[in-house]
Amino acid sequence: MDERQQSGRPLAASGRDARVIAMVVLALLGAWISFHLTRYHLAGSGHGGSGVFHTVCEMTGGGCDQILKSTWSTLPRQIPTAFAG
Repeated sequence: MDERQQSGRPLAASGRDARVIAMVVLALLGAWISFHLTRYHLAGSGHGGSGVFHTVCEMTGGGCDQILKSTWSTLPRQIPTAFAG
């Protein structure tokens, strides 16, 4: 019999572990983005977000102000859509 089978412990699934780590990292990145977008929205007119969002909004040409004023920017009771992220 193989020694690993005798120990009674399952083998470590390194591929699965890497996927779990990648999912956790992506979830944390998504939470960070959602947090900063919510701050950006609540500050009004884009004055409260990080420099990354100011740069992206200026790059697009339309500006984030138009997006913040759209009907799709909030959920019912004026909750920012980014908060749902």
